[in-house]
Amino acid sequence: MNKIIKGLLAIVSISLLACNKYLDVQPNDRLIDIQVFTSKSSIEKALNGIYINLVSDNLYGGCLTVSTVDVLAQYYNTPEMNRFASSGSYQFLDGSFLQSDISAIWGNAYTNILNINEFIKGTGGATENIISPDEKALLLGEAYGLRAFVLFDMLRLFGPVYAVDSSSETAPYPTQPATRLSPLIPARQFMDSLVNDLGMAVSLLAKDPIIQYGIQPFDNTDVSGNFFRARNRRMNYYAVKSLLARVYLYRGDKANALKNALDVITISGSIFPWTPESDSRPGIKDPNRIFSSEIIFGPENTRRDVMYQKYFAASNLQTFATVAQATLLAPLSANLAAIFENQDNDYRLRSSWTIDQKANYNFKTFIKFAPVTTTNPSSSSKTIQPLIRLSELYYIAAECSGDRSYLNTVRANRGLIIPIDAGANISDEITKEYRKEFFGEGQLFFYYKRKNFATILSGSSDSSSITMDKGKYVLPLPLSETQYR
Repeated sequence: MNKIIKGLLAIVSISLLACNKYLDVQPNDRLIDIQVFTSKSSIEKALNGIYINLVSDNLYGGCLTVSTVDVLAQYYNTPEMNRFASSGSYQFLDGSFLQSDISAIWGNAYTNILNINEFIKGTGGATENIISPDEKALLLGEAYGLRAFVLFDMLRLFGPVYAVDSSSETAPYPTQPATRLSPLIPARQFMDSLVNDLGMAVSLLAKDPIIQYGIQPFDNTDVSGNFFRARNRRMNYYAVKSLLARVYLYRGDKANALKNALDVITISGSIFPWTPESDSRPGIKDPNRIFSSEIIFGPENTRRDVMYQKYFAASNLQTFATVAQATLLAPLSANLAAIFENQDNDYRLRSSWTIDQKANYNFKTFIKFAPVTTTNPSSSSKTIQPLIRLSELYYIAAECSGDRSYLNTVRANRGLIIPIDAGANISDEITKEYRKEFFGEGQLFFYYKRKNFATILSGSSDSSSITMDKGKYVLPLPLSETQYR
């Protein structure tokens, strides 16, 4: 955090204009400027700025979803001349691109946390003539949930393998906007803080409109009320409950993980319904490859097309002057077929993978985030960045209860109509599902780490595995953080 405390608590000064003005963010020099908290509109814009930072390339618009973390999970083939070769071989400290990625993840995450802390302090002190108590509660609930969301991933990246070591120091958990170096705290204490923040968020979001009204689309005739619509694009009540399920499972508390997962599963049919098969059918115009109706939390990423072009466009395999430009992420054909068990009708395979005929390559590339041309401003399949989705809650329920019907429900809604055999090992089947479901969403590596897998399938070989240990699962703190401790 020392690099962070040298600078300002800056918020992204970008004006992203949509016809509903959902992300109309005017430039702000500093989030700590007291003027931010003197009007409702500026408070809302400050929170929107935090969401924009969240989907930057160094966080959930790149490293923590589609690139670095998924490469660590061995999804992709990363040969020596690929920008992510060091990530694929876990070369954390050789001056490589991975080392710079680690620093960027850490720095951007904690800058956002400091902005969130300043937002919580400033908004909490805003009087009723500035913002109503109910609206303040919603905004603070989102902020507490966002703080836990980001910090949990700092634990999952930089903390110990929690299942075997919950006492080692992990990372700072700052809760105040003070520009001082926060102490590293033990993983167990870090986890307690996560649960506390999420409990606070649940309480504050008790009147979240999503509970009563579901996901209301943007109203293009009355844009003034859009801030509290499309709640699946924000840290809503059910996103916090889902995150609690994720956190409790990581902690090994299956009872509470199951309870929170079921709280969301129970209402999912009316708010987060399964995406119909027809929406992702090959050959249709603008297929819904991300199964957007099932996304519980997916902030707006207006640069998602750029993200796709950078990491998945087949042209990125052409000859470049530098390794830094060779950014294509693609799996070996044999590995992709093995992951999907040669079931070509799996909706996830048929909609998100294709051979680019123009590039004249014979392997499939990832098109889940390829541009769509719809002009409907309410369409979430165009710009949403999936961070929590319904299927994960079913996987958590299956793991915690041992009930394979939860897995069969997901599979049936992915085109796999034959139920899992009664004699199959449910843990193995859950692993298979994680591999299929979370391409481009950054969850597989964290699943492997939580389960402390001794070996995982290699991304750069179709016939070998990689031996895993804490040296590969635990990312080192960046030098910018350790040299002042």
